[in-house]
Amino acid sequence: MTLAPVKLNDLVQQSSTSLKARWSDMAIQRGVVVDVRDRVASDLPVIMGVESELRDALINLVFNAVDALPAAAC
Repeated sequence: MTLAPVKLNDLVQQSSTSLKARWSDMAIQRGVVVDVRDRVASDLPVIMGVESELRDALINLVFNAVDALPAAAC
């Protein structure tokens, strides 16, 4: 894998958009409602990384967090 500059704000926005698209199906299937808020500082630095891998990691963190919530908290 080749590292490339990644704009963190763009990455968070893309991850959030992808999550919202997936949530519609999951919410119906599991009866779970999740409010993802993507508040980030406007001056986050550009980092070197693999954008697709970082995006997948962010999305997986959210899904894992939701899976770890007790049913009453959802």
